[in-house]
Amino acid sequence: MKTISLNFYGYCLDEDKAEIEDRAGIYCVYAGVYNAATDKVSPRQLLYIGKAGSLKNRIGNDMHDHFDDWESLLRYNETLMYTYAFISNAEDRTRAEAALIYRYQPPVNDIGFERFHHPETKIVISGVNDFFEASFKIPDDDE
Repeated sequence: MKTISLNFYGYCLDEDKAEIEDRAGIYCVYAGVYNAATDKVSPRQLLYIGKAGSLKNRIGNDMHDHFDDWESLLRYNETLMYTYAFISNAEDRTRAEAALIYRYQPPVNDIGFERFHHPETKIVISGVNDFFEASFKIPDDDE
């Protein structure tokens, strides 16, 4: 069984996303509230999970093909916020993204809910996240 470890950084507010490093990885988009007085974030809902060869190019601007979908799910006084985990291996990125989408089924992702099309995988998560388990296994299609 393949184990993939993801160490999530964030929460990066939408207004600061241009500062995201130009590295490959997995990213998660959330709706939530930022309290400037306390400098605290309160993510409410996981909206989307994606992967990118360049996180900066994929989410560092407003050109993402789902950006309008994310914004449409914001409530009053909410903002978009992001977490991300660096992962350079393209196969591992694809597998990790698929495992997270299958497990958590965010509303803006439109594929990957019904089957996990990879061999059995264990995902180990650390860092900044309010919505993910510390680890989970996804069986292959034959189980």
